[in-house]
Amino acid sequence: MSWSGTKAAFAKQYGPTIKAGAAGTGIFPEIALATAFIEGSDNAGNMGEGFAMKHGNNVFDIRVSPDWKGDAIDASGLTTNQFVIMNEVHPGDHTFAPGVSFVPVWRAYDSIEDSISDYFKFLQDNQNYHDAGVFTANTPEDQAAALQKAGYAGSSTTYASVLSSVAKSAKQLLDGVGGFDLMAYVEDNWEWFAGGTALLMAGGFILSGSNNRP
Repeated sequence: MSWSGTKAAFAKQYGPTIKAGAAGTGIFPEIALATAFIEGSDNAGNMGEGFAMKHGNNVFDIRVSPDWKGDAIDASGLTTNQFVIMNEVHPGDHTFAPGVSFVPVWRAYDSIEDSISDYFKFLQDNQNYHDAGVFTANTPEDQAAALQKAGYAGSSTTYASVLSSVAKSAKQLLDGVGGFDLMAYVEDNWEWFAGGTALLMAGGFILSGSNNRP
């Protein structure tokens, strides 16, 4: 089920889908892609290793809401390599072990494409994102601030600045879709650059590696 790869590879594979989904919504594609990079990665920044993405194709870490009718996953009381996927959401009514019940937390999808589609729908269907000015933002920076204001990242006070920064690199990767992408080339041919320690700065990312690439 899970997708794994580099951020550049993700942009190359799903960048066109994100661009198509963003068209006509007012969402900057680089903001959507940057959100995917942040929410779909683990704490070490490994794309595809975020819990919700790894186990539920949930690229944007969107939580279950009362109107959600799809699958769900829950990490409560589970280790990082254990998860439960269900066909319906009935909070508190499910038991997966004797005497142990749980409430689903994250939405789960059949595919990455479904997650991308639901991201745009989720934002458009929630009035607080309209009220915060997400869809009328004139710049990616303004949109990042509006997303923070609307509570996309909970109570975080730094989300907008982080999202804006990542969006700059995301835009360069999106602009590279369909053409030669230096970042993707280096990541796909890392062994060439990893004999000892190699540093490369491209597209706003810094890659560092040795014979044991993290």
